[in-house]
Amino acid sequence: MKNILVLSLIFTLMSCAALTLDPVADEVRNVQLKQDTNKNVTLFDSMVWYDLNRSHGILFPEGQYVLEAEDDDYYYFKAPESLEFRTFQGRQTTDSRMEQGGLFLGKSTLRLVPAGAYISTTNDSKTLVWKLGGDFMSMQGEKWEKSY
Repeated sequence: MKNILVLSLIFTLMSCAALTLDPVADEVRNVQLKQDTNKNVTLFDSMVWYDLNRSHGILFPEGQYVLEAEDDDYYYFKAPESLEFRTFQGRQTTDSRMEQGGLFLGKSTLRLVPAGAYISTTNDSKTLVWKLGGDFMSMQGEKWEKSY
């Protein structure tokens, strides 16, 4: 019986790991402003991410992202330049906009959504707009680094 439970748990975890979620999000989070010069994230080059259908994309500019806020779950790092959002139909860009925001990183590595993009709505709230998962996290050290 114990072996069956262990096998069921392993199968469930493997299924979750193979599950691909839509990265587009719209979640407003209340934050506290925070400054800590010892906490930053650096992207060695610009990064572009697409949704499953390649109908939406986001560009994170290269450079140093500085800590600007936190909540119970995430740190919020302000991008050195605006984030670029694009909407596509086929191979044509149908919409493009620039937004002030940055990269959020989970305080715990065991989060379903460990990282992503946010836009700054007000000083005390951030809107999570793009989810990044294990593929982004696995690039740490090669494509990006954090200072803490």
